[in-house]
Amino acid sequence: MSSNPFRRELGNKQQNGAAVVRSSHEEPNDRLALTPLRAHYLKTTLVSLQLQEELHRLMQRDALAMLGPPFRGSVDMQDEMELVLFRHFLHKFVLTFPFFATAPADFFPNTVQVFLEKLLERNLIVLDEEQGDTSAAATVVRRFERYLSLLIGSGIHLAGQAEEVVKIGDQDRARLATIDARRKAAVSHRDDGQFEVNIASVRSVLGKGRLRSKSHDEFLVATSMGNGQCVYTARRYNDLQKLHVALRAKFPEDDIPAPPPKDRAAVTTERGESLTRERNRLTLRAYLRSLVSTSSVADSEIMRDFLLRDPIELSASEMHDVEIRKHADALRQEQQQEFAQETAARAKQIHEHIGAFKQDLLRPGGLSELFETIRHSPRVQDLPERYQLVIAWAKTSMASGLYNMFVGKDASSQNFAQLKYAHSMMPYFMVRSIMRISNPLSMMRSLLDLFLAQPFGQRSLLQRMVTGPIHEEVTEMRQLGSRVTARIGDAHLARKMDEFVAAPYRVQRVYLEQASDERIDIVTAILRSPLGGDLQQHQIHRVVQASRAYAELKRTRRAAVHRGEPEPEPDNDDAWLYEDLHVYLSLARHIHDKEQLIALIYDQATTGLMKEIITIFYAPLAQVYKAANIADTLSDVQTFITDLIKTVDECEAYGLNETHRMVNAFHDLVERHEPMFYGFIYQVHSKGSDLFDRLVQWIELFVSYVRDPSSDQHAGGLGQIDLNACLPRHAAQRAKVFSEVDRVIRDAYQRKLKREFKVQRKLAKEAVAQAADEVQAGLGSANDPVAEALSTQFGFSSMFGQVADVEAEESDSDKEDSWAFSDSNSDSDESEGPEDAEHFRHRQAPHPGSPAETRDDSGMGSKRHSMEAIRAMLPAFMEQEPVLMPVTPELGS
Repeated sequence: MSSNPFRRELGNKQQNGAAVVRSSHEEPNDRLALTPLRAHYLKTTLVSLQLQEELHRLMQRDALAMLGPPFRGSVDMQDEMELVLFRHFLHKFVLTFPFFATAPADFFPNTVQVFLEKLLERNLIVLDEEQGDTSAAATVVRRFERYLSLLIGSGIHLAGQAEEVVKIGDQDRARLATIDARRKAAVSHRDDGQFEVNIASVRSVLGKGRLRSKSHDEFLVATSMGNGQCVYTARRYNDLQKLHVALRAKFPEDDIPAPPPKDRAAVTTERGESLTRERNRLTLRAYLRSLVSTSSVADSEIMRDFLLRDPIELSASEMHDVEIRKHADALRQEQQQEFAQETAARAKQIHEHIGAFKQDLLRPGGLSELFETIRHSPRVQDLPERYQLVIAWAKTSMASGLYNMFVGKDASSQNFAQLKYAHSMMPYFMVRSIMRISNPLSMMRSLLDLFLAQPFGQRSLLQRMVTGPIHEEVTEMRQLGSRVTARIGDAHLARKMDEFVAAPYRVQRVYLEQASDERIDIVTAILRSPLGGDLQQHQIHRVVQASRAYAELKRTRRAAVHRGEPEPEPDNDDAWLYEDLHVYLSLARHIHDKEQLIALIYDQATTGLMKEIITIFYAPLAQVYKAANIADTLSDVQTFITDLIKTVDECEAYGLNETHRMVNAFHDLVERHEPMFYGFIYQVHSKGSDLFDRLVQWIELFVSYVRDPSSDQHAGGLGQIDLNACLPRHAAQRAKVFSEVDRVIRDAYQRKLKREFKVQRKLAKEAVAQAADEVQAGLGSANDPVAEALSTQFGFSSMFGQVADVEAEESDSDKEDSWAFSDSNSDSDESEGPEDAEHFRHRQAPHPGSPAETRDDSGMGSKRHSMEAIRAMLPAFMEQEPVLMPVTPELGS
């Protein structure tokens, strides 16, 4: 066999097989040493555990009384200590908010507290990992807890102890470099100095059939050897699909991407020559170059066979087409080089100006100077150059955010429908007329009457705007639930699911714990319960058969996931019964939550809170609105939303592989309305008297809070603690603590690595998809030097790495389908066998009123590692907390 012309000499070639993921954290020689890495994650874990415990206490009725003033309720100092971190956040950041300075004395005890108690009564926020709660309220609360943990953890510093965050190790960085090489190869002119893979031309071939002839296109693949020899082969699109299948089977660990989609569009050159399937030629060429950039793929016989098998000789017309396309490639390459030079120069400029801007912002009083500059700059062009660069970055971020919200996500269509509904309901003309009233008190009263008035007991305008889309969702889910019930074929079984969802949470908790303790499915626990009445003998027999079939289906699905295959559908009626019951249970939970939310919106406590909030926030701004003529700005807002809706509608006409054009459309949208946005900021801020000065001071609380006291005397965090003093003295207990910390570190590393792999794969795919563009310049893409310069210049020292950890956790915890009901504790192990009929009949569930066993409510339960040893450190950790001292607000409330 001849030598492979694609084989390259590699100094340390990766071995085949999935690489073992290892953290950059290496075990120290002394397994009881408090390393900087352990110190950081031990501190953050302690803060997170304490916040989780306090958050679960706040989910109880009358828990707000434990926060002390301004909430009503008589509690002793011991009760206040139980919510010490939330009390600190309340007094440090909430009560100091400038708008609350004019709030009435009974606002928090008689309005906010009443509303929160109503919210808790309806169980709209259930922080239960076992129940797999995916409600929007629970998601928001969990996200708030994560970022509050980040804030407080950044405000606590360790005395005499350095801190570090996990970084991706060398071996895993090499794997990431392989994926990044794929991206670079897709847009590069030559793979390396030894050979080049190119799709030189496209030809049409007439194939003879039985009845008539049919033409098809073939891509002419040119492989240039290191010795100057060039081999041409003809391949159809179907051949690339077969290549993808063969490479995936041969190299499952290399994550071989699929070829880009077909594109039959032709391109006309400046000379008027038509190039058949030119865009598809460019994307497929980028795809092939990305494949051969991976050494294992380039060295394979599969790739060699694809590139060299059945060589052809080109005709004169085909050579002419090759020359035309080669000339077009040269022009495109020249444009790309010019753009790359301009981008590099712009990135260098951004590094300089953004660095200076960050220094100005982070020094004491820097934020005040920023807004003072805005106050004296009526236009964006009047701002210093470094400020204009920040605004350019903000425009890019806003464009990307709008694209993700209304086009790029699974829930985008729902978000867009809600936007159009609210836009159609908003009485812009009446609001503009009201805002022109000279008397601020009359203006505010008119706004309250417009949005919150309930004529003849009907729904108010604000209630209709909020609940309209929710009512539509409930109707759709009810229709879907009816179809699922018909598939189940037994209304009694569906009724038991409804009874479980309607039961108080303490009753639901009993059955969830029972399912976890007995290692059974939650549906099984509900069906054998007395909820909704007992089952008949024939129903019990059907349920037992379905339970066995579903247990087998779950084992099959776990095996498929382990092999990297999609989860199979049920293959028999018994398994389908449990599958449908799970779907129905999920629908019932979502319908119940939506109905409870609607009832809460109609509650008088919510109406009262809305009125108070409008009064508190609008009263200080009324004079500003009048002086700044904000009524006219409302017309600009209406115009922007109308333009946004038009842009989203136009994006629906683009193809799935035209993401670049879609994002550019949103960038143009933001560019068109930039003067309006900045004009609003300038008008409001320049006429805001001392209100915005106090608002800037409040924002600076957060900036100074996270500063390191060792390097900044103006730091305003919680101070320093001695973490060594919190550790247990006994060596065995200390080793157990560090063992749990090491697991936390490994989890953080896995999340960060997984997120990085996801980003790199996305970039590689985008590079191939955008290969047909004249200039490789993705708006805000992570490989853009300008975007990189902007992103790397923003951050607060070590806190930037902690933000990356939180973002990785957010990415790892995102759900693909918000309607999917998943109960982690219901998965049976391989050794678990189905229960028989006698077991099902005689093992009764506990009475709904019986107390449940004490379980780990911190969210570190079955889905996460046990944290008992670290949790045992909490009393010693909290005794050292400087936050235990009385808090003196910087801004009076």
